[in-house]
Amino acid sequence: MAARFWHYAALAIALAFLLFGLVRLGVGALLTLQSMGMVETAWLAEPVAEVTAFLERKNAVAIFAMSPTAYFLVIMAMGALLLAGAGRYLLQRGGLGFLAAYLGIHGLLFVNFLEINPKLWLWGATIAGWLVLWQARRLRRPSAKPAFA
Repeated sequence: MAARFWHYAALAIALAFLLFGLVRLGVGALLTLQSMGMVETAWLAEPVAEVTAFLERKNAVAIFAMSPTAYFLVIMAMGALLLAGAGRYLLQRGGLGFLAAYLGIHGLLFVNFLEINPKLWLWGATIAGWLVLWQARRLRRPSAKPAFA
């Protein structure tokens, strides 16, 4: 009974990570294109301006200063790691390492900019989700069916 709970919880979390990764990758790509001047849309101008202002303030104390384009490329990379990790997890081919790399990069962004902000709850939630996936994987028998079956 408990193993079944962990299985379904892990399935829901892996699907959420897959969707979150797709959003991060897509939005990161659009913001990267906007910041490079390759796309000009009004609805992307405000987020790019906000990130640019944030980086101008925080690059003075940052361990590694970033341009808006570099920051958005990191966001895209984080989305790719979420997609790869969740996809591999659902196919029972691992994936926890990719998700751990995502968590590491997310945490390093807080450290790099010496910034604690409301997005910290998101990082905590993804850590909790990773722990659920790890526990479900630990409880799964080697002969278990793929997570999506």
